Amino acid sequence: PKGKNSNLKNTFDETLNKVKSTISIIESTEIDITGSYNQWFQIGCALANEFGEDGREMFHQDIQYSDKYIDTKTDAQFDKCLVSKYSYKIGTFFHHAEECFKGVQ
Repeated sequence: PKGKNSNLKNTFDETLNKVKSTISIIESTEIDITGSYNQWFQIGCALANEFGEDGREMFHQDIQYSDKYIDTKTDAQFDKCLVSKYSYKIGTFFHHAEECFKGVQ
């Protein structure tokens, strides 16, 4: 059915736009949304599960303000997230971002 695929595309586009908007906030505030290794890992897995390889650049953009950010380690972690298929969903990314945004006005 054509309608079902159209709905899935609309949902995907809405999610992608929301992620891009969140990245804009991260970049304009230069906030670190990772906090801990677990958050960093969960964010990478959420983006990998939602966007596949297309999530890699978003992962870099999201975590670039961490004092622990190293691009090669970020790529290696994202590779693991792509292969391992942990169960983190995109809501995990939004949760961590929203928690960090609470202290920023």
